[in-house]
Amino acid sequence: FLDMTTEMKAEKRLTQVNAVCNDNGLTVEGYEIHHGFSHIGDIPFLTGPGDDVLGCRNSDLSVWGTYIHGVFDSGEFRNYILAPFRRKKGLPLPEDKAGNYTYDMDKELSRLASLLRRSVDMDGIYKVLEKQGDKKR
Repeated sequence: FLDMTTEMKAEKRLTQVNAVCNDNGLTVEGYEIHHGFSHIGDIPFLTGPGDDVLGCRNSDLSVWGTYIHGVFDSGEFRNYILAPFRRKKGLPLPEDKAGNYTYDMDKELSRLASLLRRSVDMDGIYKVLEKQGDKKR
């Protein structure tokens, strides 16, 4: 668990952010989205402009939390977060450059769409949808 409480507010915060990992100086970017404010009692590990705490973790590195969506798009940061879990499970760590790529959402969505087109009977799905549309008319 994380030692924190969140106070919900009506106003929604949605903004692009850059943050720094306090543990190692890595930078991450993404968008911050939430309603309210969290009171952090655990260890802040991501800070944004004005030393805003955008992420915290517990002392044994088993629980992490952040407001930043897209934080795992950075391969270097993703590897840093996953390394303790890989060690604990006896899995090899990525080599120096392996996995340190920046995640390309459009490319991955295109790859997923291609896989679905090859694996799913899209014509059958379209026929079912057309029949459902005919019933509603």
